[in-house]
Amino acid sequence: MTLHPRGPRAGADWKQINYFLLSSDTTDEEYDQYIVKVDSLLKEKKSVAIVVKKDSLTLDDKVTYTNEFSLTREEAIRQIIAKTNSDHVFVSTTGKASRELFEIREELLQSHEKDFLTVGSMGNASMIALGIAINKTERTI
Repeated sequence: MTLHPRGPRAGADWKQINYFLLSSDTTDEEYDQYIVKVDSLLKEKKSVAIVVKKDSLTLDDKVTYTNEFSLTREEAIRQIIAKTNSDHVFVSTTGKASRELFEIREELLQSHEKDFLTVGSMGNASMIALGIAINKTERTI
């Protein structure tokens, strides 16, 4: 196990960051030692990073995700559209949800003028919607 300090560069006043390089050669013992060291550094309020080399992590068993609910994301979007009026503004997140919203609007021959499709911006939709809601208080977002 090696912790690598990174120090100031080109006169900049950067903090030293300890990091651990995780690769396919990293043993369980090295990993366990690293976790103890990381915990200690974090308790000292120091910066720590884990750098994972490509193809270092593997999954032994295929994971199947299931749940007891039959409602799909597309059907949920369809039902939400059916329960709202044409004045409501929609801000969608991720490519799939945005594409599904777009396609449902096309299928229903509805306008896209009040849809804000944030393809590639997962995590930003809530802040975009908040900004619209703050500035357009008379609208339902």
